Amino acid sequence: NRLCHGDFHPGNILMAEKGIVIIDWIDAACGNPLGDIARTSLLMEKARMPEGAPMRRVIDLMSLWFNRSYLRHCFQLFPWDRKEFRTWLVVNAAARLAEGVPEEQTLHAFVRRELAA
Repeated sequence: NRLCHGDFHPGNILMAEKGIVIIDWIDAACGNPLGDIARTSLLMEKARMPEGAPMRRVIDLMSLWFNRSYLRHCFQLFPWDRKEFRTWLVVNAAARLAEGVPEEQTLHAFVRRELAA
């Protein structure tokens, strides 16, 4: 019952004269905000820049930092259940697998590990 972006990540944040602008709302929907937060976290934690990309290591490290900061802020604002968050991570990982993303092996391993726990 909340507005969810559906593809929130640093690439969809612009700095404008008026301040921060979030773009690319094509995947927006109403839903559980924890699912949207889990998708953002999964994108930041599992997706990596391709080999040979300029500043690949720096960008990957910044993504991990962004993820930790983002989650800390979200859970301070709304103290959601961490177990429910983990469930949403698995749901989003499975959905990403259907998208044919480059991090497929990493996502498969994550889903298998979480379902076995």
